[in-house]
Amino acid sequence: KEITNEDEFLILASDGLWERVPNQAAVGLVHDTVKQPNMCSQRLAFEAITAGSGDNVTVAVMFLQPADTIEKVYALGREKYAYTDTA
Repeated sequence: KEITNEDEFLILASDGLWERVPNQAAVGLVHDTVKQPNMCSQRLAFEAITAGSGDNVTVAVMFLQPADTIEKVYALGREKYAYTDTA
C-alpha cells in the first residue's frame, strides 16, 4: 500500500507483535495512546508480551502527521469526532 496524506502513522514491528496483536487492535492501541506518542511503541510491545508472545518483540511507531495536538474519539474502528488544538 502506498502512503497517502490521510495516513496518520506507520507501525513497523517484528512478528512477535503481529502474531499476538491483530492489525485493527494495534491501530486502536495507537489511537488510544496518541496523546502520549512516545508511549505507543512500548504499549504495543507490552500488549504482545502480555498476550503470550514467545518471539522477540520489536516495535516502532512513526507519526506521519503531528500527533501532539490531535485528540480523536474512535468507535468501531472509525473516527467518531476530532478536536485539534490550534494553540
